[in-house]
Amino acid sequence: MKKNGITLRAFLVGSVFAAVFAVMTVYIENQYGIIITSTQIPVLSYLLLIFTVLLINPVCRLIRFVRAFAPVEIMVIFMMGMVSAGLSTFGLSSQIVPIAGSLFNSEWNNSQSEWNRYVVPYLNEKYFVSEPGIQAEAVKYKQTLNVLLEKKAVYEAARLVGDHIKMVSVLESELGKMSGPDSARADKTKSALANARRLSSGSLQQWQDLRLRQPALPDWPDVLRLLPPEIDEQELLTDEAEQKLVALEQNAFARAAVFRRGLPRNERSFPGILPLAGDDRRAYFSRLHRLIGGMQALRQMKKAGKSARALPAESIVALELAPSFSDAFSRATKELSALSQSSEWNLLKEQLDANDKEFSARRIELAAQLKAISAEKPDASRQRAFELADQSDNVIAEMKSLKRQYDRFKTKYELCHR
Repeated sequence: MKKNGITLRAFLVGSVFAAVFAVMTVYIENQYGIIITSTQIPVLSYLLLIFTVLLINPVCRLIRFVRAFAPVEIMVIFMMGMVSAGLSTFGLSSQIVPIAGSLFNSEWNNSQSEWNRYVVPYLNEKYFVSEPGIQAEAVKYKQTLNVLLEKKAVYEAARLVGDHIKMVSVLESELGKMSGPDSARADKTKSALANARRLSSGSLQQWQDLRLRQPALPDWPDVLRLLPPEIDEQELLTDEAEQKLVALEQNAFARAAVFRRGLPRNERSFPGILPLAGDDRRAYFSRLHRLIGGMQALRQMKKAGKSARALPAESIVALELAPSFSDAFSRATKELSALSQSSEWNLLKEQLDANDKEFSARRIELAAQLKAISAEKPDASRQRAFELADQSDNVIAEMKSLKRQYDRFKTKYELCHR
């Protein structure tokens, strides 16, 4: 029976190819710097479409064991592959992944930007590389800091009122004591008094506006007397909240740094049973051989440990059990010795050591050539300058190529010397 609708088979096959295309896209971009989906025609999806129409369907019709894909099924699979091709890189993942590690980037989130006050309290920590509970602590810090700043603002407004009133009083007293024909001094004092009265009127008006917004505020003399102890207490609460937040931020900064910069070269996020970047056939199967041999040795040791734990706690190992323990230890030692003394493994290490020396020597040679070219350029003729420029470009290109080779070699070298 021929089906032309969306089938479960099409959905399952499309899901498999969507995942495969996503993995291939990310792997090729990370390893070779090639974005195969950075076009209006994603290569993998169209290859699958052509392959299905020209090969898979004719084979299915020939063997008559599997029903050929209907046009609707082919288009479902094709569209699912198209979606994953873009979302796995610049369409989604390349945007989301940097954002996830950006909130606690220590170079951006610092004391100058004050993200702990203006940004962190308003963002859900679960969407970022962070520390559990950091958003709640940021909210507490923001609230305590806002209370402190509000109290300081009230105190500053009251202080201005008191200072301006005192200034007016001093100038009025000074003006009243003046006598004689010193009119120039009196004019200056009157001008200063007018400015002081204007400032006093403005500060009093600001104080009245503040009391309208906060009806519970006492008058400004009471504020100057009562608020300093409250400010000191609030500063202690703010410092305590800030210290708790800073402790969480340090952990979040460390996590974000690992997320953004990657693990150290001697650490991997994938288990060693999987092929790693820089592996060739020999390196991978050598590691797999060590894993299998080590697991066999571990089983021997676990078996001996299980027998030993079955004995009473204060008993001495019976003479009849001693040979079995000795045999288990001997087999484990033999397995591990064979792994550490493998001639193929030692040959690989020697080869890598020799390659390391060759890479280092070649880098020194290229650096010397580039230095000689740079030294010759200032006194060279026009024609010679063009030749030196070409030589310099070739040397720089070779140095870049050598660095890429050396990075791949370095990964393999560290895997073998781990």
